[in-house]
Parts: sequence; structure tokens; C-alpha cells
Amino acid sequence: MKKLFYLFACVAAGVAAVAFTGCNDNKEEPASEIIVQSDVNVAVDKTGGPQVIKFTTNYDWTIKVTTDPAGGTWYDMGTTATSGKAGSVSLNITVNPNDTELERTLIVAIATVKEPSLPKQVKLVQAANTDPKDVTVQIPNAASLIIHDRNLGATKIGELGTYYTYAEALTACPSGYHLFTMDEYLDMTYYNDVFPTKDALKDGALKFPVTGGYKDGDKMEEATVGYYWLDGAEYGVASTDEYGYAAETRDAGGFLLAPFYPDYKVAWKMQVRCVKDVK
Repeated sequence: MKKLFYLFACVAAGVAAVAFTGCNDNKEEPASEIIVQSDVNVAVDKTGGPQVIKFTTNYDWTIKVTTDPAGGTWYDMGTTATSGKAGSVSLNITVNPNDTELERTLIVAIATVKEPSLPKQVKLVQAANTDPKDVTVQIPNAASLIIHDRNLGATKIGELGTYYTYAEALTACPSGYHLFTMDEYLDMTYYNDVFPTKDALKDGALKFPVTGGYKDGDKMEEATVGYYWLDGAEYGVASTDEYGYAAETRDAGGFLLAPFYPDYKVAWKMQVRCVKDVK
């Protein structure tokens, strides 16, 4: 009787062991998990700089880097790996300075080998560079001028900038630059018969907007014409005078017209283009 009981107990234990083993064989693997410790939307200054993306995964991982707009290599990952083992990870990415007028985005997609089609994204959005850049205008029989490539206050080439009164315009340009003087403007145009044409102005490197008008108080006047203040000190005009000099883009093709008389009220607000100081 004891032998029979012993045999039954052994059989029962064997069945239980097989059942337990079967449960272990059917145990599911844990779901893929990616935890990003850093921000997933990062604002990057136009000057660029080092960026660190930190995350942890419970499976081996890979990353894919894309840019928007596509094309161009404006970042550097150095020796940072694009794949690795499960655990805590720090990705080091250096973003180059943005020398374009466009905002751009670096997209880092982090995925595990278990679920490669379900990545988590981190976006580095770099600000556009709206700083004016220098353009050299070579003038026959005169010194060349280095001029900003856009109106003062404009965020893009060819767009209108801020409107200034004559007194404001005299001091509006940044350090190292000044408002176009009458002689500089005439050197660039009529003194040397180098008339700014559509190619040189509207469609060329200078991109003078040919419309924009001027403001008399808050009222816009002659919006189909472009008006640009000129420093008339050499011609006897002071900021306290009633009238000053300005250049006009009277022709839709992009011609700037020379001012022969101070016919423009200093209280009117016009566009400004800055010239680099000569040392």
C-alpha cells in the first residue's frame, strides 16, 4: 500500500513539474520601453552648440537622424554611437551655427530592436539667422561700400524693415555702421554714372524693396514707392530741420532716384539701410 502511495505521489509531482515548465515556456517577454529623460522638443539658438539627449531602454537600441529641410550636414555626432545595449544612454550632438534665414529641425528617432517600427522622437529646432550680412559694392573711381544686405529691422533679404523718423534713422544702425550719407549714395549712383538697376538692386545682392511708402504719423503714404533716409549733414541738414534728404525707388524695376533737394519732412518715417564704417 505504501509503495502504491509512493508511486502516485511521484507521478503527481512529475505532472506538476511538466505543467510548471510549460507555463514558463509560454511566459511573454516584457514590452519595449524607451524613457527619454531630456526634453523631446528642444529650442536651439541660431549660434548652435552642444546638445545632450538622455534616455533609457530595456532592449538594445538604434537611432536614426533626419533633418527638415532635408539635406545638408549641419550637426556633428562625433564618436557617438548610433546603436547600443539596453540601459542608460547619453547622445552628444553638436549643432552648427545657422547661417541661413530658415528655421531648421534635427529629428532623432530612438527605437528598440524589439519594436523598431515604434520609435520615440526628439526634435532639436534651431532658430533662423535673421542677422544682416555685409555685401561689398564696388564703385568705379570711388571707395567700395560695405552695405547690409537687408533693410534695418527686416528678418529676410528683400523685405521691409522698421520705419524711422530722420532723427531716429541717424542713430538706428548698430555699432560700426551708419546711415547712408548723401555722398555715399551719390557715389554709388550718379557721381560715377553707376546707376543702380533692377539687377543691382531689386534682384541683386542688395535687394532693395521697391515699395513700402513712408508713414506720416500712423498713416501710410505712397505705398507703391520705396523711401530711404539719407544722412544730409554734409549738405547742411540737421535732425532739427523741417526737411531732409531721402532716396526713392520710383521705378518698379528697382531704380533708386537721387535726391537733389531736401523735400522730405524729418517727422516722416522711412526705411533705413546701413553702411559699414571705414577705419
